[in-house]
Amino acid sequence: MLDPQYLKQYITISEVVKQHVRLKRSGSSKTRWIGLCPFHSEKTPSFVVNDDDGGFFKCFGCGEGGDVLTFIQKIDGVDFKDAFKHCKLIAGIKDEYLSPEQRRIYEDQARRKAAEAASFRKWRKEITDNLICYTNAVWRKYRKERRSGEEGEPLYAEAIGKEMALEKLEAMPEKELMEYYKTRSSWIGAMNPGWYLSGRRLEISNQERMIS
Repeated sequence: MLDPQYLKQYITISEVVKQHVRLKRSGSSKTRWIGLCPFHSEKTPSFVVNDDDGGFFKCFGCGEGGDVLTFIQKIDGVDFKDAFKHCKLIAGIKDEYLSPEQRRIYEDQARRKAAEAASFRKWRKEITDNLICYTNAVWRKYRKERRSGEEGEPLYAEAIGKEMALEKLEAMPEKELMEYYKTRSSWIGAMNPGWYLSGRRLEISNQERMIS
């Protein structure tokens, strides 16, 4: 059997993790990354990924950690054998235990997951940017009303509410938000969460983006 340590030489763990977690470089390091843990809810990033020494991850909040095989097992809910096969496909190493048809299925699944992850990250950035732009526009209108002697209480309440919605969105675990993404056609327009903009609010957000 192929040595897992040998296999991990051909895999960059951060590229695997990025399919599920939005990572940012940690300081000036080119191999160390940080993000919100996908295994528990948190507001402050404590999930660290390091591409050195074969690659490993560690959450200093919930304590989860391990190598790329461990991550795939936990994030996909599979056993070591399936995680090992997945890693071999990522590394481009032929799996003698897979038939051509099984290999094709695994590769198709990997491509679909990668495409879905990319689409999800784009969607998350879009709804986050929309919310930020809308909140900025409301604050601007509130300050304008205050300068003209008006109370502006409804605008103040709206701005504070959207700031709280933004905090909730940013703290939401990746897996939980992914469920919204997958089922969005069933709730959009009917039961929008506070962090999702539509209608007039979305128009205001787009106008704000054009101004800035």
